Amino acid sequence: MIMTESPHALIVDDDDQFSFLVETYLSMLGISSDVAQNGIDALEMIEEKNFDFIMTDFKMPLMNGLQLLEKIKGNPNYQSIKTIFVTGGGADVNDICAAENLADQYILKPFTLETLKDKIHSLNLEQ
Repeated sequence: MIMTESPHALIVDDDDQFSFLVETYLSMLGISSDVAQNGIDALEMIEEKNFDFIMTDFKMPLMNGLQLLEKIKGNPNYQSIKTIFVTGGGADVNDICAAENLADQYILKPFTLETLKDKIHSLNLEQ
């Protein structure tokens, strides 16, 4: 199935500056986006809107990125949503391994815009 609308992303990160930069870059790529500050807010937004992919940070208050990925992939209604896991470090090796198994893609901060573009492209959102 070929998408007729532009992709829609959910950025989940408690760092407002990072979220703004990613949101701006996605806009330049023709991708609309919404921002959630933590996993709990993200789950509420997922219930209200359709997202083609979710880009989530690891370290966040209330519900971290790994917990969010577990909830998304554990729910049949959301399993098809593509995910990109992002971390700047500070995560336990076991948590990172678990996230790599749950997420469709993984990015380590800091990263280049070209890396982000390549990771998004690899999600094959057109299919």
